[in-house]
Amino acid sequence: SAIPATYATYGFVYSCRRALAVAKEPLEGALSTSFLSSLDSVLLVSYVSVQLVVANAGDAIRARCRAEALVPAAVLAAAAATFLTGLAAPGAPRLVATAWAANGAAQALVYPFVCVVLAKQIPPARRGRVMGAWNTCAATGGVISAALSAAALKRRGMRGAFEAPALATALCGLALVALFFRPAASPPGAARNGQAQETQKTRPRQASLDSSSRIAVWRMKRVPAVCAAYSLVKPIRYLFLFWHNYYLVAVLGRPLATAAAVEAVETLAALAGGLLLGLASDRCSPFVLFALCLPALALALLAFRPLSALSLPADVAIVALVAALVGAVDNLASGLTAANLVELNERDRGASASIASVVSFLSAAGTIGTILHSRLLAALVATHRWFAVFALAAAQAA
Repeated sequence: SAIPATYATYGFVYSCRRALAVAKEPLEGALSTSFLSSLDSVLLVSYVSVQLVVANAGDAIRARCRAEALVPAAVLAAAAATFLTGLAAPGAPRLVATAWAANGAAQALVYPFVCVVLAKQIPPARRGRVMGAWNTCAATGGVISAALSAAALKRRGMRGAFEAPALATALCGLALVALFFRPAASPPGAARNGQAQETQKTRPRQASLDSSSRIAVWRMKRVPAVCAAYSLVKPIRYLFLFWHNYYLVAVLGRPLATAAAVEAVETLAALAGGLLLGLASDRCSPFVLFALCLPALALALLAFRPLSALSLPADVAIVALVAALVGAVDNLASGLTAANLVELNERDRGASASIASVVSFLSAAGTIGTILHSRLLAALVATHRWFAVFALAAAQAA
């Protein structure tokens, strides 16, 4: 099945994105800190640029190339770019920047077309629970990347931090080639007819996902609203990802071991929130759940600063609540609702953009929001205005 194969693959693709974070310290002696910081922006700009291209030209791309061919090609390209980054560092900074930009561009192609592949295999009645579980691959990939790159860094030096995830990702890409392009079996006529009837029963709505009636993604019903919300909510996820540990240690004075334990609770709560929301979306409209989670998240963020400073149990409780709600909202907006948006527009307007275009448009909105938010966040953190940090996050969720 493509579901476990793509889950493992995307986890390793995510590890390619995190390789630079592990290798920054040994690279700092040969490359300037400002250059290393600029590489993060290089990857994000390349990533969002390709997402916007796919959002506008997803139908044209799919007309020329199958998603089952695009996904392994993009995975192998990301692996090659990551390997080349390690090979070029630290002696060729221009080649490092070019390879890292190519890594971002390749990764931007993976998720949208993986969603196309999955949409063909997941019946609408099980979409929420399956995609809710599948979307945990990014968090899993984060854990894998930290362990894999750190172990390789210790054994093979700076280049090992890039080589290990690159080789693992390349193996996954080759496995997808074998899976997607294996020769089809030729069952007897009766079995073939029975298989066709079963496919029609279990996937009665899949044909609508590949309709030839297309409209621009930004003209689709509810897409602009979901994109606007996601551009404000995704930065909250990165606020906790990049600054929560600093807040626990530097502001609240928690020991490093305690901070690590609280962050582990945060990760588990985010996974649980995404899974539970996926299950709930099979019984209730994901758009209703999205609308309910946002004000709940805003209230939790308003309570975060006073409760986190109250006591460690209160800190753990409010962190778990915020993380679960952020995980739920991120799961809903980052891909779970794409097929629902396509079907909604097919039903109400008789036309829609492709799933790849919708996923790319949503993801690009979240990435752009994160880039813009990071500048304001840095200014607030520099002046230690933590109440303003969480009040701003609450306003974004509201």
